[in-house]
Amino acid sequence: MKKLAACSVIAAALTCAVLAPPARAASLTQAEAELRARQLAGLAYKLELSLDPAQEEFAGTTTISFDLKPGADGRGLFVELAGATIRTLQLNGVAQTPAQLRARYDGERITLSPGELLPRGNRLVIAYSRPYVRNGNGLHRFKDVADGKLYHFNHFEAYYAHLVFPCFDQPDLKAPIELTVQAPKDWEVISSSPAERPSERAGTRRWHFPPTPALSTYVLTLAAGPFKIWSGQAGRTPLRLLARQSVVSYVEPELWLKVAAQALQFFEAEFSLPYPYKKLDLIVVPDFPAGATENLAGITIGERGTVFRSKQPPAAYVQRAAIITHEIAHMWFGDLVTMKWWN
Repeated sequence: MKKLAACSVIAAALTCAVLAPPARAASLTQAEAELRARQLAGLAYKLELSLDPAQEEFAGTTTISFDLKPGADGRGLFVELAGATIRTLQLNGVAQTPAQLRARYDGERITLSPGELLPRGNRLVIAYSRPYVRNGNGLHRFKDVADGKLYHFNHFEAYYAHLVFPCFDQPDLKAPIELTVQAPKDWEVISSSPAERPSERAGTRRWHFPPTPALSTYVLTLAAGPFKIWSGQAGRTPLRLLARQSVVSYVEPELWLKVAAQALQFFEAEFSLPYPYKKLDLIVVPDFPAGATENLAGITIGERGTVFRSKQPPAAYVQRAAIITHEIAHMWFGDLVTMKWWN
């Protein structure tokens, strides 16, 4: 029965989250993705974001480093970035004029021509801004009507990472991502790596997250706001549960953290492989467009159906435990081991 139960959980983990309709995302065909996979190697991202509560858009600077595979040319090579205003762009140290920028950016893709690419050590630096989204797909901003506090969370599955930062947005082009976020000093910022101690300056805090393991663009974690945090432990893995302040009285942290710890223990034994990341956060948010999503080491879970304002039948608690367990299974099957394409 144990093996049968494990197979059932694995099958569930391989099923993608139910997604909302696209939010101004570009389109990418499987053929285009296969071509890029044959062209690119040595990919890495360095992402800097500024989240200002007074602005309806966020500012970012992304540096993409990459090599070309031997024998590959830049034919058809492009970087996705949808709905942004690009301030500056440099490719291999050459700053682009406004006319050059207009010629290469159509609002969804930035084209890179073969003649300006190097066999190794390409470096693309893009400074830009983009509005927050209101439908959850991209970087979502939520204003809590109960207390006026602002919360932010991302949802990138299957194809929304490029609504937040320029990238080669496909699951098989895994890369480490180093993230820096500037935000108000009373906010918490969460990502896929454990944060270094934030530095404070002029009413803000600067959060630095060391490079992640190589990951697919769609599973990067990004959340920010004045979250309440509860902490726990599962063996060697630090656990945290986060929720907005106005629902704290309805959260049952001991139950959430117990389920997460039990799931980690079960999967480590069942897969004969320790949990592959340095921490695990469960981030409970409103307005989430899916039930939950397996963002790497920072699972995002919608409040609907999981935060109870009164005593519920036992089946409701079982369903919540199933959601948590399902997404933790994805840390192995989905995040560590990932399909090449969405079919």
